[in-house]
Amino acid sequence: MGSAKKRRSRERDDAAVREGTGQSAPPGAAANPITTPVRWLGLALLIAAVFSSGMLVAQHFLGGSVPGCGEGGACDRAAASVWGSIPGIDWPVSFLGLAYFAGLLAAWLIVPREGVARLRGLVRLGGLASIFYLIVIIAGGYACPYCLVSHAGNLGFLALLETQRPRGVWLPQGFWRSSAVQRTVIGFAVVTVVLIGWSVLAEQRAQEREDRALDEATRQIAASDEEEGAAFTGRYRRGPERAAIRIVAFTGYQCPECQRFEHEVDRLLEERDDLSFSVKHFPINPDCNPHVSRAMHTNACWAARAAEAAGILGGEEGFWRMHDWLVEQQGGFTDAVLNRQLRELGYDPREFIRIMMSDETLRLVREDADEAVSLGLAYTPMVFINGVELRNTQASRTIRRAVQEVAAMNPDPRSPASDRPPGALTRSLEEWRDHPTRTIPEARSERQFGDSDAPVRIEVWGDYRHERTRALDQMIRERLNEWPDVRYAFRSFPLDESCNDLLSSTAHENGCLIAAALEAAAEVGGRAGYRALHEWIIEYDGGVTGEALAEAVGRFGMDEEEWLEQWRSPAVHEAVRGHVAIVGTIHTRLVVPLLFIDGRWAPRFELDDHDLLGAMVEEARAAQ
Repeated sequence: MGSAKKRRSRERDDAAVREGTGQSAPPGAAANPITTPVRWLGLALLIAAVFSSGMLVAQHFLGGSVPGCGEGGACDRAAASVWGSIPGIDWPVSFLGLAYFAGLLAAWLIVPREGVARLRGLVRLGGLASIFYLIVIIAGGYACPYCLVSHAGNLGFLALLETQRPRGVWLPQGFWRSSAVQRTVIGFAVVTVVLIGWSVLAEQRAQEREDRALDEATRQIAASDEEEGAAFTGRYRRGPERAAIRIVAFTGYQCPECQRFEHEVDRLLEERDDLSFSVKHFPINPDCNPHVSRAMHTNACWAARAAEAAGILGGEEGFWRMHDWLVEQQGGFTDAVLNRQLRELGYDPREFIRIMMSDETLRLVREDADEAVSLGLAYTPMVFINGVELRNTQASRTIRRAVQEVAAMNPDPRSPASDRPPGALTRSLEEWRDHPTRTIPEARSERQFGDSDAPVRIEVWGDYRHERTRALDQMIRERLNEWPDVRYAFRSFPLDESCNDLLSSTAHENGCLIAAALEAAAEVGGRAGYRALHEWIIEYDGGVTGEALAEAVGRFGMDEEEWLEQWRSPAVHEAVRGHVAIVGTIHTRLVVPLLFIDGRWAPRFELDDHDLLGAMVEEARAAQ
C-alpha cells in the first residue's frame, strides 16, 4: 500500500516536470517542490538584480551619478565603453538586464511550487551572459557596484535553481514552450516596451532642449563680427587653418563623455573639409590641475603630459598620433604598455619619458586648465564652435546637429583669431539663468535669516562641517545688510549616511547629530536660539561634541535640559530627514553646498576676480 502511494506521488512529480520542461524526467529523479525558504531566497536575489539594473537605468535617464558610483567613475566608464550597449541597435545593456530580471521576477512570483525546473534552461543561458560580462568588468577595470550586484544576483539565482531536483540535461528540450519561460518573455516584453516609451519621451525632451541650445548658439555665431584678436585654438589642429566651422574642446583622456565626443568629431572630420578641430586639456586630477580637489581620473595628468611630449618631439603629426592612441586607451596605461607604444611610434622611450616628466609639459597642461577656468568650465568636454559654447554635449548627436546647422548658414572661412568666448562671469550667469525655476517649500521662519517677508529667496543645503558650505553661509550672512529685500534659509544636508538616504558613504561623522542639534535649538530657542547656534557651529573650528553643544546652548540662554530632550526626540531627526528629502525631489545632482537663488540652481557661487554671488543676487533683486 505504502509503495503504491510513493509510486503515484513520483508519477505526479514526473508529470509536473514533463509539463514544465517538455521532456520526461531522468530515470529515478523526482521533483522537489519549491520550499518557502527557497522561494524567499530566490525572490531576494531577483529583487537585488532588478534594483541594481534599475539604478543604472535611472542614471541613464536622469543623468548625474547614483550613490556609490561617482561622476566619471566605474559606472560611467562601463556605460561609455563598447560593452555598455548592444552592438547594432545601441540599446544599453542595463535596459536588457532590467527587462530580463523583471521578467524572471514576474515568473518566479507565480511559478507553481512544483515547477522549479521550468526556468532552469533560460536561467542557465542568462548565467552564461553574466559570466561573460563579469570577465569584461574585470578585464576592463569597470568595477561598477550595481553591475556586480546584478550579475551576482543572477548567478546566485542560477545556483539556487541548480540545488533543486530534478537537474535533467543542461538545456532541456522544448524548454521555451514551458509556461514559466513564456511568462518571463511576457514580462521582458512589457518592461522593454515601457523602456522604449520612456526613451522616446526622454529623447523628445532632450531634443527640445538641444533645439533651444542650438538655436541660441547658432544665433550667437551668426551675430559674431569679423574683428580679430588673440587666436582661440589648441596648440595642434586638424583641418584647415581658416575654416568655416572651428571646434575647440577642453577634454580629459579618462572622461567617458569625452570619448563619445572624440569619436563623433572623428567621423565629422572624415566627412567634411570645412571643419577644423583642436583640443585643450582639463584633467580631473590635482596632480597637474590646481582647479580640482580630488583625482577622479587617476592617470589623466600623465595622459595629457604624454600627448604634449609627443607634440614637442613629433610636432603636429606626433601629437595627433599619440592623442588617438590615448583616446583608444581611454587614458589608461602602464609603464610597460607605454614603452611598447613609444617604440611602435618611433620614439626613444627614455627621451620621451624625460620630456613627459619635465616642467614644460606640466606648464602646458596647467595653462590649458587655467584658461578653462577663466571661461567658466563646469564639466568636460567643454566644446566651442566658432567661439560659442555648445551646451548639453552629452546628448546624442549634439555635435553633428550643431555643425550641420552652422554649415547651413554658409559662414565664411575664418582664422581662430575670430573666436572670442565670453569670460567665466558671463558664462556662469547664463548657466544660472538657463536652469528652470523650482518650486521649493518655504522654510519655517525660525530657520531664516533676514526679513521673512523679503521677496528674494536664497536657499542653501549643506553640511555644517563642510568647508565650502561654511564659506558660502558666511558670504551670504555677511551681505544680508546690503540686501534688505533678501531672505536666506539654511537647510541641513549632512554628509552622513545615518540620516541621509541619498548617500552611500559618510564624509563627516556626527553630521546628523549636529543637524538635529540645530532643529532642537529652533524648537527651544526659536529664531534667536537657532541663529545663535547656527553661527556658532559655522564659525567653530574644533570638533563639535555633545558637551560643546550643550555648553553653547546654555550660553545662548536656552534651557539645556529642554534642549537635550528635544535633541533626543524622533521629531527633530525626522525634520533633518525632511530637509534631505526635499533635495531628492527638486534636484538630481548631489553637490554640496547646493545653492538656489529665487528657485534657480546656481552650480557655482565664487569666481576668481569676480563677485558671482553678488551678481546673481543683484539680478534677482532687479527682477522683483
